[in-house]
Amino acid sequence: MDITEGEMPQIAKETPKGASGVSLSVHTDMEPFEAEWRALEAEAHNSPHQAYDYCRAWRDNFERPLRIVVGRMDGRLAFLLPLEITRGRLFTRAQFVGAEHSNINTGLFSSEFLTRASRSTMDAIAADMRDALAGVDCIVLTNMPGLWRDTVMPFTLLPHIANQNHAFQLRMKANFVETLAQLNAKRRRKKYSVGHRRLETLGGYDHIVATTSEEKHALLDMFFEQKAARLAEFGLPNVFACPKTRAFLHGTLDAPQDDANFPLRMHALRMTGETSRAKRRRLQD
Repeated sequence: MDITEGEMPQIAKETPKGASGVSLSVHTDMEPFEAEWRALEAEAHNSPHQAYDYCRAWRDNFERPLRIVVGRMDGRLAFLLPLEITRGRLFTRAQFVGAEHSNINTGLFSSEFLTRASRSTMDAIAADMRDALAGVDCIVLTNMPGLWRDTVMPFTLLPHIANQNHAFQLRMKANFVETLAQLNAKRRRKKYSVGHRRLETLGGYDHIVATTSEEKHALLDMFFEQKAARLAEFGLPNVFACPKTRAFLHGTLDAPQDDANFPLRMHALRMTGETSRAKRRRLQD
């Protein structure tokens, strides 16, 4: 069987519980698992890049065939892997939904499964996944941290290679001083002070967080404009030039959200000097 765009059988494939103690099923739709999916994404050890609204916004714009891998232990949800099928010139592969624009992928795991996962368990699950994902030449799970929020990610127990593009993490402390103390604090405080003084000489600034739909989308469009200019300055390709990518990110802004759960939030520094206010008035007129 060869999977191509548009050829998506609307059935689920299921494997019985084997050596792993986990039964696998593979599905082609997200919606039947929304409640369980949202419950898993609320766990602190799971990456926001596998959140339901994030994946749905990507699916709605890129429309790639889905393979939602669901693992259960004794009927209880153990993990969920939101995968999509891409077809290259030489082979077909399953990868995380939106993998091109996510640098931290964990999948979604229950706390119970994380305490029980072992190398032998994951070896058995990997074999079951190869059988369940028929027609896929390879399964590529990229950008998975070995340790994420003090938790070992189960699939990193399998043979793997280090990604050439490292994703750097920093634990957020109670305040700015404590957060910087984890790094070269003196150098970074100096860099912050220089930047702060430069902005103050231009009239000062405010840190804002977009709250209205209009402001969110306006800031995102401004980000695309600034990012394009910055990448061009360094002679780099614009990874946000694709209209589908832009539509996907705009879609995440429209997803339901609260103070603790959101797929994307827009922050900005807004100049407050008289010159900046005059420019904003001209743009509004």
